[in-house]
Amino acid sequence: MPYIKLIQIKDGFHNRYELVEEDRIIATSSVPAKIGTRDIFYLVDGTLKYHLMHHLAEELGNVTRTTSKRKLMQFDIYNEHSDKVGMINSRRTKGIWKCYKYDEINFYNKNYIGYKVGMGAEGHKYPIYENDKQIALVEKDNLVLNRKDVYHIYTLEEELIELVALYCLRLDTIEFSQRDIAINSKEKSLSYTWNKEVKCKYDPDFKNRCI
Repeated sequence: MPYIKLIQIKDGFHNRYELVEEDRIIATSSVPAKIGTRDIFYLVDGTLKYHLMHHLAEELGNVTRTTSKRKLMQFDIYNEHSDKVGMINSRRTKGIWKCYKYDEINFYNKNYIGYKVGMGAEGHKYPIYENDKQIALVEKDNLVLNRKDVYHIYTLEEELIELVALYCLRLDTIEFSQRDIAINSKEKSLSYTWNKEVKCKYDPDFKNRCI
């Protein structure tokens, strides 16, 4: 089953990406720098297919909610006809010592949950679940060259590729995007997940079932 890479090909004030299967580009994306909103454009054969939009004003109005009900960095997903077909936001569980953040995903009336699992030198892992079943995995290397991130995408079914690609684009925009340009640079970031409930969501054998 599919193994896809999302490759950042341009950084700075207008980030650009390519979604690649082997040597074939199956989609492209652009993320321009704007004040007040964040836009992610997803194109297939040069034609817009999805538009992800985040409204800063709505985010600021959301801060009065309790922590467990607060939606963080919500991006609404619109199709080529400007119909809303989903959203991605982050939430945090209740509690103080064992709380953790997760991503809530809705796409064409189906619900998914994404988790971040930091595995130190093994890199960043992002398993995605539908109910209790893992349906996708994203891996991001620790080492980034010239501030151009690469995401490795594994899915059980081909129709999940676009959803996971949109998830990666939002992830890169809110967590790893840098608007200044670096040439011949190397950056290494390590993260560790200690919460056992989250760490067990990562199944190292999952991607072997996708290849």
